Amino acid sequence: MKWRYANFQAKEKLGTDPLKQMTDPQLVKENPVRQVFKCGKFFFKHDTRFFNGLRKEFRHAMKISARGIPVVEHLAVSRNWLVTESAENYVELCAFLRYNTPDNSMLTAFAQFIRKLKDNNLRHDDLHSGNVLYNADDNSFLLVDVCSADIVPSILKSPDSHFSYFALELRRNLLREQLYPVLKVCSERTPEEVFDTELKHHTVKVLSSWQKRKSQILSGYKKFVSIEDDTVFAADAPQDISNAVELESSDPFKYMLIHHFLELNHIPHRRIYAVKGGRVLLEADEKEYTPMNDAEFADFSERLAVCGISSSAQDWIKTSTGYKYINLASAIGQCDLLEH
Repeated sequence: MKWRYANFQAKEKLGTDPLKQMTDPQLVKENPVRQVFKCGKFFFKHDTRFFNGLRKEFRHAMKISARGIPVVEHLAVSRNWLVTESAENYVELCAFLRYNTPDNSMLTAFAQFIRKLKDNNLRHDDLHSGNVLYNADDNSFLLVDVCSADIVPSILKSPDSHFSYFALELRRNLLREQLYPVLKVCSERTPEEVFDTELKHHTVKVLSSWQKRKSQILSGYKKFVSIEDDTVFAADAPQDISNAVELESSDPFKYMLIHHFLELNHIPHRRIYAVKGGRVLLEADEKEYTPMNDAEFADFSERLAVCGISSSAQDWIKTSTGYKYINLASAIGQCDLLEH
């Protein structure tokens, strides 16, 4: 097997056969053609297709890194394998946003990150919070999965809407006004216009792909669910769900569907952890919370309304970690997209 290394140091780390570093591999991602394993401080991406894009990703990573854009360190590549170095203290940005509210320092760092991508003529056709890592210790970001990213002539760089669309993924626990400084960096349009336009754009995209996503959820696709014995877990459920509340339901899987529907639309909500028989295991009730004020309700209810779901002020609460929509039964009753 022929390997190409990023540099001499990478070859020293991995040796002449990097696959020998695959001791006690831990499967972290999988689809029908691709698997990702974590082995110590390395990640091994395996793709069975002949034309799989791994070498292309490696080339693009070298090019992007050379421009000073932070990208996870790509060490070596062969026809069907790609090796990258684990980024200590980094988590997927989407995972961080699921349980945390960005503060001003993070928003400032994120705006600077966007500015660096734009100033270096980056084109990225798959830029989203699952393809970016975040380190809360120093407010730094890293690109990952850069097969769809490249440095291009300015005329071909990503349009402003790509960056605005990406930035709007931070909206989960933020009021729209809090996101405006970031949106100003993304586009020459007013932040108000960007927010409204990209919110509708994002929702339309989710709705247009929902039948495919729903089929994947119902068929046990590991990106969304995992199955253990008679229990179906949400893939984003925390490891410890001992405090989960049980709810009896005649159609419990609708709760799993509404959970992922709201997730895809970045709407904060009372989370579904698992479905077992006729029971739903969901996030425990909040012990301390306050009702939303009128401005907060107007902002967050609008995001739900774009999805075709109405809500009242009593359906929302404000907790120490952000905002949360709690009336999932009402959403299920309104959303005919959940039929299965």
